[in-house]
Amino acid sequence: MKGVLYGTTYEGGNGARNKACHDRYGYPVGCGTVFSITTSGQEIVLYDCSGGADGGYPEGRLIAVKRSLYGTTTLDGTNNFGTVFKLLR
Repeated sequence: MKGVLYGTTYEGGNGARNKACHDRYGYPVGCGTVFSITTSGQEIVLYDCSGGADGGYPEGRLIAVKRSLYGTTTLDGTNNFGTVFKLLR
């Protein structure tokens, strides 16, 4: 979409409240988010990672293909090796 930027946060989101993901000191920090922000500053959280099967700590670039965003998480998922995800825009 024209005028919209997409990104991730490594930590944050509802995972902090649910105590799903922790920092190296054991404090709940959240499992990260995928967000969009317009060039005028309107932010929308598109996905709130919860750890476990859907992964946690998204990191790296998002790739847009048609009406979908693809990305990766660094932890959780099968065998705790991270995940590849797809979000529809």
